Amino acid sequence: MGEWRYGVWCWSLEWQRNLFDWEQKDVDDLMRCLAEVNLVQDSIDGWLWVHDKGGAYSVKNAYKVLMNELSATNGTEELVANEKQSRLSQLVQIESSH
Repeated sequence: MGEWRYGVWCWSLEWQRNLFDWEQKDVDDLMRCLAEVNLVQDSIDGWLWVHDKGGAYSVKNAYKVLMNELSATNGTEELVANEKQSRLSQLVQIESSH
């Protein structure tokens, strides 16, 4: 998965098979997203649900968020991953405490 080198996390992802060309583009997009994440060595990580003031995730709240997105499209568009970046990055952010 990766390793710490001189205090910096370096990703090293390995796949069980050769990737198709279209998958390689997705991996490149993933690596760009991962490059934006600031990992801190020897700290405790946690999750923060950005759609709740207290940061707590609930299925009820996630359902409301998704229904609001469907309402915004008037129900004519499906919630399909048309974008190459994961929708997870829009819904959840990683919080690191020292």
